[in-house]
Amino acid sequence: MSEQNKIDEIKEALAAATPGPWKVSITSVGRHEERLIATEYDHPQLHGPNGIVNHGYGLDGEFVYIKPEDAHFIAKSPEYITYLLQEVERKDEALSFFADDDNYMPTYESPTGTMFSAVEKEGRKRAREAL
Repeated sequence: MSEQNKIDEIKEALAAATPGPWKVSITSVGRHEERLIATEYDHPQLHGPNGIVNHGYGLDGEFVYIKPEDAHFIAKSPEYITYLLQEVERKDEALSFFADDDNYMPTYESPTGTMFSAVEKEGRKRAREAL
């Protein structure tokens, strides 16, 4: 998958998920704690947080409800975060070349005797790597 396709996939998943920010809501019932995920903001009609991962009871017993889009987003989050961190690290590494003052010192000589710096020699390649 290309870099832009992965970024588009992440944007689509984020747009389809319940808008954040989200929080973990902990409720104690006796010795047991229930952890649910809800919005940090109050839903205008519920006058409380909008549930993302909800616990409920039905005729067949207990169940957990989550919108398919939110489930997809939660399940893919480790992959998305790993990918985005790798992209940040890759770009930081490529850009650190331009932050190093030594790379601006003329140290390379062309066949015609002209001196030029590492930035002049490799700058375009490094900039492409950062993109």
